[in-house]
Amino acid sequence: MKALAWIASFGLLALLAAADWTTTYELNLTALYYVPIVFGGWMLGRWGGAACALCSIVCWSVADYRTAHPYSEPFFRYWNIGMHAFAYALVAYLTARLHSALAVARLHAAEKQEALQRVEAATAEVRAMEGTFQTVCSWTQKIRDGDEWITLEEYLERHLKIRLTHGMSPEGQRIFRAASEVSGPLAAAPSDPKQTP
Repeated sequence: MKALAWIASFGLLALLAAADWTTTYELNLTALYYVPIVFGGWMLGRWGGAACALCSIVCWSVADYRTAHPYSEPFFRYWNIGMHAFAYALVAYLTARLHSALAVARLHAAEKQEALQRVEAATAEVRAMEGTFQTVCSWTQKIRDGDEWITLEEYLERHLKIRLTHGMSPEGQRIFRAASEVSGPLAAAPSDPKQTP
């Protein structure tokens, strides 16, 4: 694909240069050089656009010299060459930047669309669970999920992608302190079941 873009850019530039060289300076084709520059910057990136801009200013300078464009001072010829070089390079750079920015924008739009699809899928799953009854074991507090019984943590992680962690609420702290005061500091359960009397 890039090889075809290179061929198209420089083929168009060659045709334009040939036309510019065979005409007089009264027929100005300067603006047409922007076509291969923009095409090259868009299809080939910053360096491709820069190459097209460099070749364009060379072709324009040669055509300007061959058509014997009269200048009152040589300085004006070089000034015009510098102005054309600056304009061509700027257009090539801006074209490449615009193409790159659009590519990034398309990538972000695709990522956003994918995220929205995931949110919609999760929302649909949550809505499917609304208003349904879940069987909970009266003894183990496990939840029936199909043919198996799983914990609440497993159920939330499996269906809602929620992972739980454990802490101690103020009420739990009060109960723990009260139990510790009643049983004493040495009433902790043994770590080895064989030590249980």
